[in-house]
Amino acid sequence: MLNIIKQSAILSIALATSVSISPVFAADLNSENVPVTSGFYGGIGIEVGRNELLDNGSTEGFSGSQTLSGHVGFFNESNHFFELDGRLKQAGQDNSSNDDLSSGYLFAARIGQAFDQVSAEIFGGFTGGRTDEGSTERWFAGVGLGYEVTEQIALTGLVGYLDGTKGTDDDGLDGFSEMWHASVGVQASLTSNLDFVAGYTFGHGVMDDDNPRDEGGTVSEFSVGLDFVPPGYEDRESPVFTLRYTNSRYEQHVENDAADEERIDVGIKFAFGQTPEFRKKALRPILPRYENWLAVSAGVLE
Repeated sequence: MLNIIKQSAILSIALATSVSISPVFAADLNSENVPVTSGFYGGIGIEVGRNELLDNGSTEGFSGSQTLSGHVGFFNESNHFFELDGRLKQAGQDNSSNDDLSSGYLFAARIGQAFDQVSAEIFGGFTGGRTDEGSTERWFAGVGLGYEVTEQIALTGLVGYLDGTKGTDDDGLDGFSEMWHASVGVQASLTSNLDFVAGYTFGHGVMDDDNPRDEGGTVSEFSVGLDFVPPGYEDRESPVFTLRYTNSRYEQHVENDAADEERIDVGIKFAFGQTPEFRKKALRPILPRYENWLAVSAGVLE
C-alpha cells in the first residue's frame, strides 16, 4: 500500500506540472446576460493509476494503468439531454502473475431529462475486459438519478443489469453475467475549489463456464476521493484535478474464492461547450467500471 501511495504522489506531481504548461481547453461560450437554453457540451479526462490485487489473501502483484474517458452531449430548452460516453483503459503488468488485470473498454449512450433539482436518465451500451488469456464482452443497461440537495451537496444513484456471453476467454463464459447491480454516490463542496466525493457499488450475478452457469459471483466496491479546481477557474469548473482510492472485493461463493483489489488513480478532466447545470459534477452518475469487473472475474477470480 505504501508503494501505491508513493508512486501515485509522483504521478500527481507530474500531472500538475504538465497542466501548468498546457493550454486551457475549456471556454465559457455563454454571455452572462444571455441564458443558454440548448447546446452541445462534453468532457475529456485522463487517469493514471496503480493497483494491487490479492487472490485469497496472496498478492498477485502490482499493475499500472492509463484510462482515457470522455463524453459528448446535447440538451434542449425542455431540459432533455442525449449523451455518448467512452472509456478506454490499458493496464500493464510488473510480473508474470499479474495478467493485465483491468484492461478494457466501455461505450454507452444516455438519454434523460432534468426536473428542477433532479436529473433522470436511462443508459445502455457495451463493455469488455481483457486478461492475458483473452477477452470477455458484455452489454449493459439501467436507470440513473442525480439530485441536488443543496448548492454544496449532490447525490447520485443507478440500478443496472450486465449480461452476455461473448469473448475469447473460454468463449466468454468465465466472467460475470446476469448481474444486477446498484450504485450510490455523493459529492460535497468543501470549499469553492475542493470537493469531496465517495461512492459504493454492489452487484450479484453468475460466472464460470460450467453448464448450467449457476455459480454465484458478487462485487462490492467503495471509492473515496477529492476533486480540485485551480483558483481562477471556479466559474468554468475546468480543469479539474482528481484523486481516487478504490477498494473492490470480488467473490465466487460456490468455490469459496475471493479477490481483493486496492487502487489509487490521479487524473485531470476538461469540460467544453455549454454544459447545463443539471449535468455538472455529481448530478451526472458515473457508470461502473464494468471492464475491471470482467477482467478480474474472468481472470484471477475464475
